[in-house]
Amino acid sequence: MDRPTDLTGCTPEEPDDGSDAVVRAFRAALGDGGPTSSVPRTTTAGAAAGRERPAAPAPLLAAVERRAARLHRRRRAAALGGAAAAAAVAVLLGGLVLPQLDLSVTQGASNGSAAGGSGGDAGGGGGGGGAAPEAAGAPSAAQEDRAAAAAVPALGEASLLTAEDLDGAFAAPVQPAAAAPEPDTELALGACVDGDAGAVPVEQLWRVDLLAAPSAAAPEPPGVVERVAVVPGPAAASAALAQVRQALPGCSEPGLEGTGPTSEVDAAAVAPDGGQALVLASTSGQGSPTLRVLVAVGSVLVQVDATSDAGDAQEAYDALVPAVRTAVQRATGGGASFSAPVPPTTLPSAGAP
Repeated sequence: MDRPTDLTGCTPEEPDDGSDAVVRAFRAALGDGGPTSSVPRTTTAGAAAGRERPAAPAPLLAAVERRAARLHRRRRAAALGGAAAAAAVAVLLGGLVLPQLDLSVTQGASNGSAAGGSGGDAGGGGGGGGAAPEAAGAPSAAQEDRAAAAAVPALGEASLLTAEDLDGAFAAPVQPAAAAPEPDTELALGACVDGDAGAVPVEQLWRVDLLAAPSAAAPEPPGVVERVAVVPGPAAASAALAQVRQALPGCSEPGLEGTGPTSEVDAAAVAPDGGQALVLASTSGQGSPTLRVLVAVGSVLVQVDATSDAGDAQEAYDALVPAVRTAVQRATGGGASFSAPVPPTTLPSAGAP
């Protein structure tokens, strides 16, 4: 295609079959007039100057045209075949090379994005330092409170005291009773019988009433009313104790129905490690020692109201300390511990003569 067409029609694979004669005849037909021309000339009648014009050799010209057409078809077919082969090779190479190239480009773009993101983080660290902990997954205060509440085991009957746990707290034996959930959504707080210290919202609330058998030696039957609550968070539990402590000054006078003034007692013996406690002492309308013990540990709030058959409030409190510790451990699923020693008690064991 890039050189003059060979009118002889010969190809490298095809030997010459007398094409020289065809070329000479073709040139003679065109009026070449060379010395090698042997084609006879004819005279045209009526020529004014008597010049001779060669006659066109039609058969030879037709042969030349056929050979030229055949050669053109062969070369065109060869060109088309070569183009098809080149396209096939290109497709094959593309199938082998392009996936590798695409993977390399993708990895490079990913690396560049990662580097750009790291650079952006490093560059923006000075101006957006407050967002870094949240982006890194640092929990907020609300999330910590929810996590603390979720860590508390679900309350049930096993989370509260039993009659056996009160052995030694009173002189009279305690009758068994079953714990049950309370439908209330709040736990009422009070510093004294006729005082009100507000309330704290609860997520779980259970109660058990453990009363001793009537005794002629006691002005009224002793016993314990225990409430265990799971509040929205440790802050709510601590706030509940603070509310009661703030209301305590209003209970410094005798209350209604013969109740005595309320005073605060050292709560170190019932304060768990990492928690806090509040112990209030008074007397009932019959003159029996009464105690209110509040213990906050994590999201758990334990309230124990006791009426004792002991001689005074301190004796009643010393005898009740082991039961309160047990109540806190039960409410927290055994997760509470105490460092303060248990005070000695002089009360006779339950059932003793």
